[in-house]
Amino acid sequence: MLKSNVIELEPTTSTDASTPIVVYKDGFLKSATKQEITGEGYSIIEIPLTQGKQTALDKPDYDYTNMGYAFDKNSAAEILVLTAQLPHSYKEGTDVTPYLHWKQDLATPLPVWTIKWRWYNNGAQTPAWSAAVEVDTAIHDFVVTDPAGITAQVSAFPALTGTGKTVSSIIEIQLYRKATNIAEEGDAIATSFSLHYYADSLGSSAQFTKS
Repeated sequence: MLKSNVIELEPTTSTDASTPIVVYKDGFLKSATKQEITGEGYSIIEIPLTQGKQTALDKPDYDYTNMGYAFDKNSAAEILVLTAQLPHSYKEGTDVTPYLHWKQDLATPLPVWTIKWRWYNNGAQTPAWSAAVEVDTAIHDFVVTDPAGITAQVSAFPALTGTGKTVSSIIEIQLYRKATNIAEEGDAIATSFSLHYYADSLGSSAQFTKS
């Protein structure tokens, strides 16, 4: 863990990052939380989709007006491949939850977004891709007041199991849209992909390991 000028005087066994503890800083006793001292809590890896790699067909098309990739409803062959590295603040062995930010011009029906993923430590063999994971819901209940407008949506995928995973481990994602849901209409525009992870420190004192 990174050192600071904060010294904990009364150790706590609580695992809750918001639990107040007594610390000594700048010559004064004060109350702070574990999160304030160590940076512990949920954090995010943001992956702008402009950094994604299209498949050999150069699909999906990029929508320069809405700043995202327009996935057609009829083609699961339109795929983006994304890569992320877990930072040194990551609490090793914990799960990571993927989220997709996207847009559409209708409130319903929602597209069926799909991912496949693989997650591996440096020095380990690259595993096979996971089975397809589908999501056809959005986190927020958006209401479209202007039929011609574009609505921003967020969809959450099930958490990726992090057992045995370490800092600097690699997560690779294939993102596409399920083609068999014929109730969907028009393009769905994917704008950003993120990974929510739990941090237990500000970083690490070692360059390649958690220490």
